[in-house]
Amino acid sequence: MGWFRRRIEVRFVDGRSGAVLAVSRVPVDQLPDDFALDTQLHFAGQHFVVLGR
Repeated sequence: MGWFRRRIEVRFVDGRSGAVLAVSRVPVDQLPDDFALDTQLHFAGQHFVVLGR
């Protein structure tokens, strides 16, 4: 039954310009439960900081 992992589209957006830097379909279980705190990610060879709420 685990053939189809649920994925969501994640967009990495530059906070200053609003430009979309990257788009990826990511399995839900690979994302943090909450982005309330700042989170650091390494994606496509680049370092990103997701700013918390």
